[in-house]
Amino acid sequence: MRLAVRHQHQAEEGGPYHLLLPGDRPGQRVDAAALSRSPDERLSEPDLSLACFRLARGEGIELRFEAETASTFTREAPPAGQELARVVEEAAAALHERGWPYDAASGAPGAPSLLLALAVSEALTRTGRPAGVVLGHVLREGVRPHAWVRLEQEGLELDPWFYLQTREHPALWLGWGLAPVPEDYLGGHEGHRIAWGRAPMPADRLPCQDMETRAESLLFFWPDLNHPLSSLAQTDGRSRLHVTPTGALARLRELTALSRAVTFLALLLVALGFTTPGGWTWVAYLTYATLLAGLQGPALVKLAERPQARRHALEALLFHAALIAIFAGADTVLPQTLYVLTWIYNRLEPFLRRAGQRSRAD
Repeated sequence: MRLAVRHQHQAEEGGPYHLLLPGDRPGQRVDAAALSRSPDERLSEPDLSLACFRLARGEGIELRFEAETASTFTREAPPAGQELARVVEEAAAALHERGWPYDAASGAPGAPSLLLALAVSEALTRTGRPAGVVLGHVLREGVRPHAWVRLEQEGLELDPWFYLQTREHPALWLGWGLAPVPEDYLGGHEGHRIAWGRAPMPADRLPCQDMETRAESLLFFWPDLNHPLSSLAQTDGRSRLHVTPTGALARLRELTALSRAVTFLALLLVALGFTTPGGWTWVAYLTYATLLAGLQGPALVKLAERPQARRHALEALLFHAALIAIFAGADTVLPQTLYVLTWIYNRLEPFLRRAGQRSRAD
């Protein structure tokens, strides 16, 4: 894939702009990186490369690079996996008590994932397992800022956010042709992400800082999101990350998305009575189903193999059974009814389970 970070400085007075520069790491290979101008200063350390630019108002900077990403999941369980799971769950419970803005149904990481990663890394460090926070982006339904944990001694990456997410929503990644189990995230990640570097960083170690601005504060930032915990949040400009997917898998996703749009247009026309079932609408659905099977088929099989995830696999199958009944002109609404009931249950079940756990705790 091709990525570009574009920043437009908007401050009234000139000032430094700091940009993390991604590099090679497990699950990530960066190539053909190019900056639109040379940095004024640069800091390079293991797992961290940061450049700063003194920009006047209206000046811009652009970073372009290409990246290949891959899964780092392993077939072997991570060392002390049960202990890692316990630390994540206890950190999440403590944050919930303080009003942590976690919404598992939204699937949106960003600042909440950073708060969780910080809590988990601090808890692990206290137990004698040094850990740090990694800032990055997860490439799912767009590009979203994300943070996870790196276990320094083991060289493993632990993703507390998606450990909790996939536990509550097993089919979370099905649209991307993946079906990871929660335990996968205790020692790896799915490979649909870009890592920029570790955090936090003491502000007094940042380049391009004069003595008057040095302070005992910590910097957390992504190329297009500044975290409010940072007293140096760069709110004086606009930074955006642009991603252009490339490769055969990206083309398959594009064709599937186009075919899905045609299929749902056909479904709407049939529902409104503008066209009859069968004929071209049937061909549209079969094309969509064939492309989708190539993208999601193996992941759907993996979901069906897991007892706790089978109802989510059933939901996907009932969805297609409902479409087949419509496009084939079948005189029944049973598949549609079963699909709607399964869809409702799968979304209510996590809330019902948590309510039951709270009532037992009380």
